[in-house]
Amino acid sequence: MTELLENSDNTNESAVVSESPANEATISLAAVQALADALQKIESYTPTVWVDNDSPDIDAAHLNKAEQAIMRVTTAMNSAVDVIKDLQSQVNTTNNNLSNTNERVTQLYSDFIRLVGTSSFPNAEAGVQIVHVNFDDFGKTFQKAPIVLVSWRDNEKTFGFVSFLTVFNVTVSGFDVSTMRLKSGWEWSFNWIAVTPIK
Repeated sequence: MTELLENSDNTNESAVVSESPANEATISLAAVQALADALQKIESYTPTVWVDNDSPDIDAAHLNKAEQAIMRVTTAMNSAVDVIKDLQSQVNTTNNNLSNTNERVTQLYSDFIRLVGTSSFPNAEAGVQIVHVNFDDFGKTFQKAPIVLVSWRDNEKTFGFVSFLTVFNVTVSGFDVSTMRLKSGWEWSFNWIAVTPIK
């Protein structure tokens, strides 16, 4: 069983990670729908078959038919290009937002001092046992008391031999951890991590 205790001086401190608005990381549905509309089939065009020295005549009606078809194609293509450009802009914005999010996560991670280690309860008789962990032994010091989490190194092997772990007396130099030995003998190891914001 793992237990987390924080130093009482830190109970009012909290880390806040701001989240980007949902629309910053998505492509708008309106833009996608606009592209779908722009790419709809253009009105069918039946070409005029021209024959030398025969009908149909080259007149306004026939020439305007071709002009209107060219205009429809040009308008549709330009609309599609505009929508594609808008989508590309949104894709770029989304990529930038994801990049910024990754940078914020990396910065948040780097804003914490971390120390991990493995310590042990030496062989002892049944009953309460307390050990002290000194951060200096692991090559790290803190400017303020960190948050400490602990867990048995092998929960399956410790089952039935020792009880839960309790962390207390957390300071800048170390912490105490206790357990209840249910049976005598054996050395039991536990893993721990100490974390505190740099600022």
